[in-house]
Amino acid sequence: MTSNSVRSSTGLGKLLAISSLATAAGLFASIARGKITAVTIGLGGLGTTSEIQQTVAFVMVPLAVFSGPALTTALLTDRICALRALLSARAFTLVCGLILTPVAIGIGLLLFKGETRREALWLALSAVFALATALFAVEQASLLAFQKVKQAGLLSVLQAVTQTIGVAVGTTLGGIDGQFICLAIASLAVLPVALYVSSQHLPPELARASSVLTHPRDWDRSFLASAALLGLATAASGFAAQGMWSLFRFVVHNDEGAIGNGLLQAARTTAVAYFGLVLQGLSTVVFPLFAAAKTPVALDAVLRRAIRLILLFAPPVILAAMSVRRPILVLLFAPDFANASELAGLFMASDLSKAFVWALGGPLLYLGKARAFVLAEITSTGLLLLSSMCLYWWRGTAGIGAGHIIGYSLSIATNALFLRKTLGVGPTGREVLVCLLGTIALSSLSTLSLRYPGAVTEIAMLLFATAWLVVSIRIYRKQST
Repeated sequence: MTSNSVRSSTGLGKLLAISSLATAAGLFASIARGKITAVTIGLGGLGTTSEIQQTVAFVMVPLAVFSGPALTTALLTDRICALRALLSARAFTLVCGLILTPVAIGIGLLLFKGETRREALWLALSAVFALATALFAVEQASLLAFQKVKQAGLLSVLQAVTQTIGVAVGTTLGGIDGQFICLAIASLAVLPVALYVSSQHLPPELARASSVLTHPRDWDRSFLASAALLGLATAASGFAAQGMWSLFRFVVHNDEGAIGNGLLQAARTTAVAYFGLVLQGLSTVVFPLFAAAKTPVALDAVLRRAIRLILLFAPPVILAAMSVRRPILVLLFAPDFANASELAGLFMASDLSKAFVWALGGPLLYLGKARAFVLAEITSTGLLLLSSMCLYWWRGTAGIGAGHIIGYSLSIATNALFLRKTLGVGPTGREVLVCLLGTIALSSLSTLSLRYPGAVTEIAMLLFATAWLVVSIRIYRKQST
């Protein structure tokens, strides 16, 4: 995809909205499946199904590398090899899934004690679900690589609805057994639809790739190597972030007990859930454009567009979520968790800088600069850890939130340095200044809402966020004409 074929700014904004809505549909469907399970077979049944699925998902994690940045880059870099890359992604996902299935069953049986045959059935059906989902993700990634966001979004909604219906029907009729059976069937049922949609909307040279099975001689080993490299890079980033949060939980639990740890987890869950919609839209719509950029000029243009979208739309979205964080905490957890609103507000205030840092890491990952990406992510995690722990010893759990504001703000400089040294592009001083000023403004509004708590303040902030969003939309349209 060249710069001439890149979507207009107005179209890009619409694609981001579609992607975020599709992600939201999947999130709500996941919540609905949990509610259905809890109501139908109780909290014990919900715990059992979650443990089985999480165990299998952990073992099947390697399948995700075949639908990640390596596939997007291969599809957009060389159209001659694009067909082999797509066929290889499907084949590697299927073969690795079949190899990992007995591994998942064996590990699951070692971890869980009970009716061995029944648990083996649950684990096997969960593995089928995970494999079908991984193959489905390959088709979605292929569509997103060519900016077919509407089709990929509709597939996401179809998958979410089908799986939710499967859980409802299966759990009602057959309990835990019925849920696993129907969930596996539902996941397999949408796979042919995804293959058909891909064949209809991908470029002509890829349209004939309508099969999951292909001969080994057609496999692209270089794609396998690239997928493994970038997969290790993202895994290293994820492990670093998870290690940081494990340390936070350990320290808070040791100092403040289960209640303090619970408030920390509630604040983080609330902050992560809403902003995941924004980051998901950014990664599925904008990041493939990084892979398509052939020159530094084209890459710089895409980076400017991504940063402009973040600076225009992220602040009002963050402020809107910040205004209703207290009722959301009460709704999702319990009235006592309203005490986590200060920490949740601080996490949300850091999200503008977090999105900025996220955008600066995208070109490194999608252009195959794995070493620079890992170094940038580890550096960012180190800054977050250092600033959060220093402020925690001073202000308690609120210091972790304040540390995120400082850590992500500092990470803008380090990520920009890695990006400019590696690819020769980076944010302008004006863009960084606007981001930092926006972060300060959001932090101030979060503090103000705590000083004057109540429905009046929350409504006023929500109205202000709505007006801010309207102004941002008008500015965006004016700049796009």
